[in-house]
Amino acid sequence: MRRARVIINPAAGSGRSAHAWPDAIVALREAGLDPDFVLTERPSQATALAQEAARDGVDLVVAVGGDGTAHEVANGLLRQPQPPPLGLIQTGTGSDLSRVLQLPRGVAAQARLLAQAFPLSLDVGWFEYQGPEGRERRAFLIIGCVGLSARVVRRAAGWKPLGRSLTYFLVALTEWWSAQGVQTVATLDGATERLSIVDLQVLNVPWAGGGMYLAPGANPQDGRLEALITLDQSRWRLLNPLLRVYRGSHIHQRGVRYGTTKRLRVEPVPAQPVALDGEYVSETPAEFWVSAGALSVLAKEVRLE
Repeated sequence: MRRARVIINPAAGSGRSAHAWPDAIVALREAGLDPDFVLTERPSQATALAQEAARDGVDLVVAVGGDGTAHEVANGLLRQPQPPPLGLIQTGTGSDLSRVLQLPRGVAAQARLLAQAFPLSLDVGWFEYQGPEGRERRAFLIIGCVGLSARVVRRAAGWKPLGRSLTYFLVALTEWWSAQGVQTVATLDGATERLSIVDLQVLNVPWAGGGMYLAPGANPQDGRLEALITLDQSRWRLLNPLLRVYRGSHIHQRGVRYGTTKRLRVEPVPAQPVALDGEYVSETPAEFWVSAGALSVLAKEVRLE
């Protein structure tokens, strides 16, 4: 019987996880797994718990929560050599990884899937920055963003009583109104140019932010990242791509650059905030790169696109 360490974020999904996780444990046992579980009590705790689980030699680590919980658990696993695969039971509000991995709906169905799922090797994005104790790096599964998007993430963290969707909409509206370009030295795969950038998003998967189709060409198994750069323009022209992100047609708008990269460095002046997978992390300068097939994730046998 395979041993599973289940890391539960009871705050995910506006508290949805707190009600759903007992059903997840029951379903995992009924599916033939041997789960033990731990509940997180504070942000970033899941990273240390995942690292501990990998050292304990469990067969898989299951993250119960949203994409942010998966982000923390993945960072813990990636700190260990030859970590066990990651399993997901998604109870968050965004759940973009569910779309990518084509997970079934419902806690019980996702738990049953883990007993018969295949390990898929997924690319991992990395972000390197200057931390309080020197150079640090952190992995992301979905998106790294600089500028307007990161400011939205940072400000929205203090507006939780309004609800995630309404909060992000209101904060994005205020940031759009005051958005302006920042002079930036950008280096993509060794080619350097100076740009006036409003927003930069580096994506590993097609969807982010709860279903926005930001990177139509992204594939987390191709060894590349997608770079979406919004250049300086009037606020009314900027509104045009913002209204098209759920259809994916924003990448064809004027003032938008979109393409693939393996390594990207940006040095804006003044420094800009950086967020990863919906969490504010640090400020620029920032360097992003991809590590091909670095994380094993359990899913049904599908071809990712």
